Amino acid sequence: MNISFWSPFRGNSVTNNVTAISYTVMYLYGLKSIVFQSEYDYNNLEMSFMDCTNSGQVKEEFIYYIDGGIDAVLNNISDKKEASIKEYAVEVIKDNAFYLPSTKKNSRVVYEERMNNMISAILNKCNREFEVSFIDNSSGYDTICNKINELSDMVIVNFMDNSKEIDAFMKLNFMDRDRTFYIINNSDNRKGFYKKGFCDKYRVPMNRVYEISQCDRYKEALKNGNAKQFIRRNLNALDEQSNDMFISDIKQIAKMIVRELEGYARR
Repeated sequence: MNISFWSPFRGNSVTNNVTAISYTVMYLYGLKSIVFQSEYDYNNLEMSFMDCTNSGQVKEEFIYYIDGGIDAVLNNISDKKEASIKEYAVEVIKDNAFYLPSTKKNSRVVYEERMNNMISAILNKCNREFEVSFIDNSSGYDTICNKINELSDMVIVNFMDNSKEIDAFMKLNFMDRDRTFYIINNSDNRKGFYKKGFCDKYRVPMNRVYEISQCDRYKEALKNGNAKQFIRRNLNALDEQSNDMFISDIKQIAKMIVRELEGYARR
């Protein structure tokens, strides 16, 4: 099952949410998984899924990526080779969960042209090789992100608790409701407040809308390259109220994804 995490607007914590939710699914449920991003730049996933030094710099040298990452997958598809995606990915959890490093190409135009031509093949390959793939899709409405949303089995639309932005999108909402879920990033931690208003106003079922409480400690862990460690530590030790609310929200979304995956597998 391919899951696109997307927002119509920039700055809506898409990458933060992909990181926390994907790793929680990987860690708690042991599903064969991969996470990657579609965008040319903003390589924030690397800080979370690659091993980092104390300074926050990725340890691997640039040379590592020449024969790896999404560029290598694109090359294989172009050359009609059958190598597994995980051969070019970084192992996150032994033998089971992987991160596919983003492009190191110098040309945005070349990368985006190749992605546009081959994203369908990449997603098909992900569906064959993994139980679930998490895609950090670029924000907005460019050709590639539209195609990923169209081809994905589930689209999770991410919002901040900004009523004007939400209303602007929902009035033009073209998403397939059977495949769409929503996350509202709750900046003031008023539990359930935004979800109820959203569901009532736009007639969206409650089980398709989720909130994520603000957690400053998680944001700090992201900056320091310690997001995986933070999530792993807090999944089993809910000793701080702010962490407790955040982790509880993430676990709820992870549980929903696993439930939807079970239904997907029965089709």
